[in-house]
Amino acid sequence: MKAIIKRLKKLLAGGGLIALAACAEPYDKDPNEKAAPVVQQIILRDNIEFEATKTVATELVAGEATAYQGVIAAGDFNNVSVFPSNMPEFQFNKLIDGDTVETTETDKLTGRQLGQCGPVEGAVELEEDGAAVANLKTCYSPSDKLFTLGRLTDDGDAILFWKYGSTYTVRVNPTIKDKKGASLAPFTGSFTIRPFELLSVTDASGTPLFGGTEALALTEKPKLSTKVTSLRIVFTGPIDKEHTIFRLAGDDTTPAGATLTDADGNEVTALDKAGNVQHVVFTTLDVKGKDPATLDPRVVLVYHPSFVASAGEDDTGFLPGSYKLTLPGTIPDNGTVNGTASNTMTGPDPVVIEFDVEEATR
Repeated sequence: MKAIIKRLKKLLAGGGLIALAACAEPYDKDPNEKAAPVVQQIILRDNIEFEATKTVATELVAGEATAYQGVIAAGDFNNVSVFPSNMPEFQFNKLIDGDTVETTETDKLTGRQLGQCGPVEGAVELEEDGAAVANLKTCYSPSDKLFTLGRLTDDGDAILFWKYGSTYTVRVNPTIKDKKGASLAPFTGSFTIRPFELLSVTDASGTPLFGGTEALALTEKPKLSTKVTSLRIVFTGPIDKEHTIFRLAGDDTTPAGATLTDADGNEVTALDKAGNVQHVVFTTLDVKGKDPATLDPRVVLVYHPSFVASAGEDDTGFLPGSYKLTLPGTIPDNGTVNGTASNTMTGPDPVVIEFDVEEATR
């Protein structure tokens, strides 16, 4: 073993062992190899899903995830409206020489990528409201014949959200070449970022109660089961978890403008074991403990007062009947997206969500 290690060190020192290139994946056969290289289409994905870690994770249900997805022909990618966390992927019509798209430092021994993948100089350019954007990432995937566009902080961390209301112009330049050295046809496209808004409200299983976009719009009054103990609210940007509306379970203050009432307009409350009145609770924590119940920065949970009153010891939830959840239109994001003061969500003020609860069948 010592002899092998000694031999490896000698090869590395003398350049005899070549590390794999950043894009050296075994994709050599291209059924479209004779075509001139072009950007064929743009695929939209959720950046939270792409960058999921132990501190951030996508928790979108099927309908919400679909709202973030899309495929747009290259010729139609002009001033396209996208969500703040939408991530565009630019797909080519054929295999491209990845080393003309991205440059990534690799481990000399294993060939594995180190850090984020940055663009080769001049290959991809991005402007934000007319100003050049530095610190890009352009990760190329030979298996999908596309690169993923994103922004990085000065420290090299991924930036999850585009700035609300900004227009981004992308230029993919002819310095990018295919496997035979043919230059890419130049491409220019643009996309504009939607404001901070309420995307949807569902129960814990994903049954929709409210859809803030055309794709999620409801056609009838939602019906839930008495097994439901909590709801989930999803915004399009990172919420301000320190705002007074998002408080810990057991806090008996009522968030201004946010109420849960019955069909007659009476607030729904419950008494805990000490006789204290508990209201509806908005939180990102697990009522049963202090651990985060959601790692998605766009999601907040709504717990029924009876579940809060029992501190999650039983599954008491919504009783049969008609309910109305009212959310104030003053809910802000956390102020990090535009780098200025918190942004208040756009849309109706207040947002009123009506739903029925029926006895669960056994």
